Amino acid sequence: YNIMKSCWRWSEDTRPSPRELRFRLEGAARTADDKTVLQVPELVVPELYASVAGISIESLSYSYSIL
Repeated sequence: YNIMKSCWRWSEDTRPSPRELRFRLEGAARTADDKTVLQVPELVVPELYASVAGISIESLSYSYSIL
């Protein structure tokens, strides 16, 4: 949850970099103990996501990285 919260910070400059995000996600997966680690099995298609989420494609930010 804290990793997601850090990605939602208002200022883009205070959000984790793709490299830091990958490091934190991999670290969280290693220390998950008996918890299930969820992984996305396929690429996210922004147009499909917008359609399913009921939002306009223009409202999506395209400053993201695929890890």
